[in-house]
Amino acid sequence: MSTRDSAPTAISLLRVLALVVVAGIVMSLALLAPLFRAERADAHSLQISRSETGFRTEAAITGRPPAAVRAGYVQRVWTSGFQAEIDKCRGAVDVTKVYRVRVIAEHSGCGGSRFPTRPGALVTLTGLDAGRYRVIGVVARLNGLVDHAEDLPGGYDLLFQTCVSGVTDMTFTALARIG
Repeated sequence: MSTRDSAPTAISLLRVLALVVVAGIVMSLALLAPLFRAERADAHSLQISRSETGFRTEAAITGRPPAAVRAGYVQRVWTSGFQAEIDKCRGAVDVTKVYRVRVIAEHSGCGGSRFPTRPGALVTLTGLDAGRYRVIGVVARLNGLVDHAEDLPGGYDLLFQTCVSGVTDMTFTALARIG
């Protein structure tokens, strides 16, 4: 094999190696992203995010969930209204008058992405709509550009709405009042 033949092979190997390194960095960042988001969240969300990423938590050490998980997720419903109030990022907003179904809403970037969607999770609402609720699960994903209030599922005590990727992908999580 001549030097000319080995030069392209060496360059190809370097390119493959560089791609593997870049892929490893991207995968590492994807795995660490929940931790960076959790650092900005409240202490309860931090415990949840760390347990989701596999760190040893109180549950791993004692065999029972952390106190914050046993107590459930706490969500403040600070007012009623619609988009202007939601945009203030002060907590969830009761949007029942607009949707004509009992719904509270919060931007995903303002805390809505932390709202539990796992069936059975406990949620305590403070402020408007105060009470204790059990999560039933995500019951609808609607596109705000084509769907309407009539498309919302009925028959639930309360729905929590947040956007996954803007107005075109809104999730609605059903809640059953337990106290």
